[in-house]
Formats: sequence, C-alpha cells, structure tokens
Amino acid sequence: MKTQKMTLSLLLTAALLAACGPKVQVPPRLDLRAYQTIGFINFESRTEGNFDAYLNDRFLEEISFAQPGADILELGPVDSVLAKVGYNTLDRDAIRELGREYGLDAIIVGTLDISNIKPHVHVLHLLRDVSVRAEVDAKIKARLIDVERGTTRWTAVARDRKNVGFLSAGAGRPFFLYAKNPDKAYGELVDVLIFKVTRDLRASYVRR
Repeated sequence: MKTQKMTLSLLLTAALLAACGPKVQVPPRLDLRAYQTIGFINFESRTEGNFDAYLNDRFLEEISFAQPGADILELGPVDSVLAKVGYNTLDRDAIRELGREYGLDAIIVGTLDISNIKPHVHVLHLLRDVSVRAEVDAKIKARLIDVERGTTRWTAVARDRKNVGFLSAGAGRPFFLYAKNPDKAYGELVDVLIFKVTRDLRASYVRR
C-alpha cells in the first residue's frame, strides 16, 4: 500500500512539473511572408450595405496583426478586378494575368454566405420596407492561390451564428446589412469569423 501511494505521488508530481514546464512557440501553419507580394480580392457576397466591407477590413487587420511584414495588395471587388484584365471569371488564366499585371506571387480570395435568417420584424409602412434585427448563420471561406500554377495552397472555413442588427429587405432588392456603427451592430459575429478563419496564420504555444 505504501509503495502504491509513493508511486501515485511521484506520478502526480511529474504531471505538475510537466504542466509548469516552459512554453515553446510553434510557427503558424501558413506563413504569408514566404510570398513577396500577395493580392487580396474582396470576399464575394450577395449582401448589400457595409457588412462585407467591414469583414474585409477586419480580415486584413488580422493578417497585419498575426504576420507583420506580409506584403498584401488590396485589389478590390472581384468583378472590377477581372474587368481590368479582360476576364469574366476567376479561372487559372485570369489569375495568371492578375499576377503579371500587379506583380503578384499569390492571391487570397474568399466567399461570404449568410443564411437561415430568423428576423425580429418591425414594419415601416410608409417606406414599404422591413427593418429588423435577426439571427443569422454566417460562413466565410478563404483560399490562397498560387499565381503561376493556379493551385490552391491553403484554404480555411469558418462558421458562426449570431444576432445582428440593421438587416432589412424589401422593394425587390436583396437583403442588406448596414450600420453607422458596424462594430456594435455585427462586430461580434465578424470577430468570431475572422478569428476562426485565420487560425493557421497565428503562432501557437505548447508546453515541453
């Protein structure tokens, strides 16, 4: 019995010492600084308003924070970017042409999807419109494409469901998200999505 107690005590001591060991930094899975110049095309979205613009800004902010020194060139919305090089779709040839046009080694592209909208409705009769707060499912997908080969070097997907403000739909137009203070209206949702989708860009720590 005494031997068993001593063995258990030694095991507990060893576990405590391991838990208190030094933290060692593990490099990020994706290092954007390995590329000389990376183009960023805005996330494609069917929403109107400033939700997607806010998402794009937060994505770039997180890249700058996680990997300072990464050279990112903002290209703009995909339609206008493609029009500048005479293409209609973002295929391999278009990507290669964008690389030549802007001196890029890689391009980051992505999509934003909002679905399963459960609104809390407030009808504005005079405007024939509907303004609501709503719970929404949001999903973003980001990809890093090698310009020369046209191959996907990295991809990440993030999903979340949150309550957002200033969502409306009416007059035959698609729903839009707009707010004078986007951080207050849907900042929490965007922050979660960005944190999840950029997890491979951040260094992590393990104990040894």
